[in-house]
Amino acid sequence: MGSEGSITLIDDQQTTTSRSDRRTFLSLGLGCAVPLLVGGGVLDATGTLADWERPASADPVMDHVSRELMRTYNEMRGPAGVRGEHVRTLAANLDLLGAHLEGRGDDRRLDAVLRRRIRENGREGTVQELSARYADLVVGLSLQHGVVSRVETDDQRSLAALDSLVTHGVVGRLRGSNSGLRQLAANIDRAKAVQHAKPVAVVLRQKPGDDFLGYPPPDGNMNWCTFMAAMVDGLGMIAAVLGVTGLGPAAGMVGMAAGTLLIVKDALCQQADTP
Repeated sequence: MGSEGSITLIDDQQTTTSRSDRRTFLSLGLGCAVPLLVGGGVLDATGTLADWERPASADPVMDHVSRELMRTYNEMRGPAGVRGEHVRTLAANLDLLGAHLEGRGDDRRLDAVLRRRIRENGREGTVQELSARYADLVVGLSLQHGVVSRVETDDQRSLAALDSLVTHGVVGRLRGSNSGLRQLAANIDRAKAVQHAKPVAVVLRQKPGDDFLGYPPPDGNMNWCTFMAAMVDGLGMIAAVLGVTGLGPAAGMVGMAAGTLLIVKDALCQQADTP
């Protein structure tokens, strides 16, 4: 993601006016992640001058989170595969990013923008808009940073994710992923220990409905595969809300986190059977 600090929030009216321009979201959300300075301004991905100015100093928290997420993504795709420490790093950095957004007061703005979208477009219309924004983000992450991901659409899961954002707050939901991810990391560590302790390799894959190698499923009426699918969908919704609120760099980071969690899901679940 490069060294990107906080950016000026787009005015609420500007956000509403520009919500149909998905190309602007793509260029501001990801083009600014590797900016080109021109006379104190920044050229976006399309080569035009963006309507905000680069802050005087970089944001060390955002720098740290982007580096850690990129490192984790690349390591998980390496020969060692997925390890518990990767999921713990993901959990810790999502929590850190959420705390940083809270400290800047962005959490209140994000919730206000989401509520306005729902009032104007309804729940279904808001899900459609956010899903389209996230699809653009996925394309940009692939083109600019090599983060290969996909958008898994499920109307019921997306509506549930939206309702959760309204209930718990956008940033609250981001930070709330910490507990489930850390439990998942512990189960991966246990599975690896079993795998190395036995002469016959233990297969890490599971079918929907199975417990994760006999370990308790996450809280709620779901197994680990459906839990990860729901979390990916939720992170996609959060990334899209960050984007429409003008927080492009943070949107890119959450989108990268969703792509990273997809690697975990693909490694542990039978793709043909999962939702």
